[in-house]
Amino acid sequence: DEEKHEIHVVYQGHEIVVADGSVKEFSIVDTLDGKSSFYLFRSGYPAIEKNSMYTFYQVQCNGKLTLLRYGKKQLSSNKDPISGQESGEYKSYENYYLFQNGKIQELKKDKAFLTSLMTDQADKVGQFIKDQKVNFKKISSIMELINYYNSL
Repeated sequence: DEEKHEIHVVYQGHEIVVADGSVKEFSIVDTLDGKSSFYLFRSGYPAIEKNSMYTFYQVQCNGKLTLLRYGKKQLSSNKDPISGQESGEYKSYENYYLFQNGKIQELKKDKAFLTSLMTDQADKVGQFIKDQKVNFKKISSIMELINYYNSL
């Protein structure tokens, strides 16, 4: 449940909400579009902003530098001023965080910030950025960079 950030399990026809801390990690395999997509979710990271250690993040890149996606859905209500009828729709929000050496911080999509976390492989990372023309505004490009760094 991306609105309340709860895990719901259906067991013997009954829906159960799993208590915080009972599950540390789970995965989902999505086959709806004809191919298999694997998603890993994990909790246990330090608290940051409104997120606690029980908050689940989707693990985008895993290794020395872990990229985490926090997805949230929020219901926004609209009331028609003439009819008084209410309608609502869910809006999706996402934030990205980096976890390294026991610390979590919000992702800043800029070169200086990211390379400051990869100083132990500065030469190789610098060459990769140059060769691959890394676009620091696109999350897919940042993921490629982090995956490369984690492979070193």
